[in-house]
Amino acid sequence: MWREQLPAAPEPILVKRFDEDRVLALHLGEKGRVEVVCNGHNNINRFASRGALSAQDWHHLALVRRGRELGLYLDGRLDTLQVQADTVDLNLPTPLLLGASPVEERSFAGLIDEVAFHNRALGAGEIADTYQTLSGAWRRQQWRAWAQKVGIGLGI
Repeated sequence: MWREQLPAAPEPILVKRFDEDRVLALHLGEKGRVEVVCNGHNNINRFASRGALSAQDWHHLALVRRGRELGLYLDGRLDTLQVQADTVDLNLPTPLLLGASPVEERSFAGLIDEVAFHNRALGAGEIADTYQTLSGAWRRQQWRAWAQKVGIGLGI
């Protein structure tokens, strides 16, 4: 995901909401922290990343659920690990919204790219490899754009 500047109020990145008690949501907060809500019946889980995302740069986010653990990865590294009291059922009969929310008027004012869902929990090494692959491609694209702008060939 990419933002020109950090938001003045939390903006939805990903939201899947059935009702107030059953929600999966990621928001970008005003200080660049990723806020996670993962609620099941009478099982409320809210936490925020320790690290903050910067503006004007691409960032890779991964939320991994393994049993009762929720791991939030920022740019290929585990940032926050939250252990839930119970496993939350995320099979909600509602659509998954990217960059929007069914109950908020705000939307995500940035770019979201390369969204992937898996039927298993990815390991830390797989997440780090994915981040390295995506960030390397982005850097090569930036160098190509710069080289075209100044009129040189880089061979990358």
